[in-house]
Amino acid sequence: MEIAMTRTNPDGSRVTIYVGAGVRIDAQAYVGADAHIAADTFIGAAAHIGARATIGARVYVGERAVIGTDAQIGAWAHISGRAVIGEYATVCEGAIIGTGTHIGTGAIIGERADIGAGAIIGEYVTIGADATIGERAIIGARATIFEYECVAGGRYVDA
Repeated sequence: MEIAMTRTNPDGSRVTIYVGAGVRIDAQAYVGADAHIAADTFIGAAAHIGARATIGARVYVGERAVIGTDAQIGAWAHISGRAVIGEYATVCEGAIIGTGTHIGTGAIIGERADIGAGAIIGEYVTIGADATIGERAIIGARATIFEYECVAGGRYVDA
């Protein structure tokens, strides 16, 4: 169950957010209005959570990570530091997003997918469940990576 609370962000803005039991938000993190953060989730220092973002239970959001406006993060996901999740993107349950990775607007990352550090996932890409994307791989806009598929580090995949 979530409760509404008023939070003062580092920039002095006051917003209403909805949080579950056991949520920990670092004092330096920014959380946008009407964000929903489920139970036992951790939001790291200087992270930025966009307005209306929804973050599931037991999610880890690392230092300086960015979750875009209206993005959805499933339970048990791990968003490493400096990762950027674009607006309207969906990261499903148990997915792992590596340090410095960029996920484009509207992309869908499947359950338990593992996206390596520094990877770039274009706009409206779909990555299936249990897929693995290597470090510094680039997946072009609107491409589809099927479940259980592996893309080696440093590779480029176009739509």
